[in-house]
Order: sequence, then C-alpha cells, then structure tokens
Amino acid sequence: MDTFEWEHFKDFADEISNNCSEVAQRTAIGRYYYASFCYSRQYLTDNLEKEEYGETEGIHARVIKYFANEHKLEEHGIIGTQLKRLRMIRNNSDYDIDFPSLNENTVPKAKQRADKVFKNINSLKSLSIPF
Repeated sequence: MDTFEWEHFKDFADEISNNCSEVAQRTAIGRYYYASFCYSRQYLTDNLEKEEYGETEGIHARVIKYFANEHKLEEHGIIGTQLKRLRMIRNNSDYDIDFPSLNENTVPKAKQRADKVFKNINSLKSLSIPF
C-alpha cells in the first residue's frame, strides 16, 4: 500500500478555510494540525531507525519533543515550535465548548504554521543528512 500523502489534509483545510462557519473553521484547524503532525511523523519514521514513532501512545508529544529538542539545524526548532503551537490551537478547537480565541486570524495563523512545518520538513528532506 502506498503511503498516504498528508498534504491532502492541508489541501482540504485550504478548501474549507474560507467558509466562515465555526464548524468549518474548527475542522480546518484540525486538518492543518494533523497534516503537519503526520507529515513530521512520517519524516521521522522514514529517516530514523526508531520504532517509537510507529507507536501511537503519546506519539504527538514524542514527535513534538523530538523536533523541539533536536538542535542540529534551525529547521528542527522551527518545526517543533510550530507543531507545539498548532497542537494547542487544535486542542482548543476540538475540545473547548466556547472557543473565544477563534477569530478572523486563527485559521490563517494555523495555515501559516502548517506551511512552515511543511517547508521545513521539505528542507530537511532536501539536505539528505544522516541521522
């Protein structure tokens, strides 16, 4: 089976992000986060010989922690920071009954963070550095 292309989640979020309904905006935020998280996780499973990124328990924290604590390249820190912030927004959009921080800037900010994650993962891929 071919690997799922996580960019499709991001594309779907782009499609629905212009819809002003709260459900569309909350969904777009979730898709931006999951696209970014899964793209980052896929990068780790493809490039590290560590099975821990294939497990599911605590995987979100482990992926974020890897990038946040890896200081080989600037891209690592950017990815870690953006994933952490996206996860925070996604948690609010998924779990908060009232989402007072949802405003006209929230979804564009989530898109911007997702774009940074993809850009920096792609940058790491192009470097082909050994781990």
